[in-house]
This record gives sequence, C-alpha cells and structure tokens, in this order.
Amino acid sequence: MGSLLTFEAVALAATAMTEALRGGLADGTHRWQFQRQGSLFIAGSALPAVEPATARSFFDGGYPRFLQELIDRSGVGTDGTSLANSILCSDGRRAAVHLTFLPADRNETPIVAQDLMTATERLNLGI
Repeated sequence: MGSLLTFEAVALAATAMTEALRGGLADGTHRWQFQRQGSLFIAGSALPAVEPATARSFFDGGYPRFLQELIDRSGVGTDGTSLANSILCSDGRRAAVHLTFLPADRNETPIVAQDLMTATERLNLGI
C-alpha cells in the first residue's frame, strides 16, 4: 500500500504542486502533474484561487469529475495503488492546501477534499 508519510511522497507532491502553481498563476488556470512512487499515485494540483467557492470553478465539471479522471489514470484499488491529490490554492498572497487520499485498501478511511465540492456533489457521493 502507498503511504503519504514518506519523505519521497511528500517531496514529490511538493514538487508537483510548485511546478503546477508556477504555470497556474501565470495563466490563471488549474494545472496538475502526477507521478507514481511504488504503489502510490501522487497528483499535485495548483490553482490561482484561495476561497473554496472560487477554487471549485477551476475544475471543469467539478472536483468529483477531476477526481474520477485521477482514479481512472491511477488504477487506484485495482492493483494495490493508492491515490493522493494535494491541491495548492494560492492567489499569490495567501495559500490553502486541500488533500484527497484514496487508499488501495478499502478497509482504510479515505480523505476527500470535500470543501472543493458543492453540496449537491457531496450528496451525490453520499458524503
């Protein structure tokens, strides 16, 4: 099972978020990068907004749709892969970080960046 609590995982997520933020702040878009480290699929996202309501607008089709794309790319749960998505939100002055972690082991508790979802999206997902 992939672990978020390794130096390598944290370093990969930080690098991916930093690179994505550079591009996102420059052109006002949501950027993301991903890498696999063993059984952990790490996606670092960045977008140029801090407030969750504004940040939501950067996910075309909503955060659940973006998350589904990451799930499809990562193979989470199908081959022992866990998924981590770190989302750095910054307007250049302030910053916030959101985290989603979907463990390969269905007996473990997932963490989902619920504040990046509308009430309807949370309800549709049973959250």
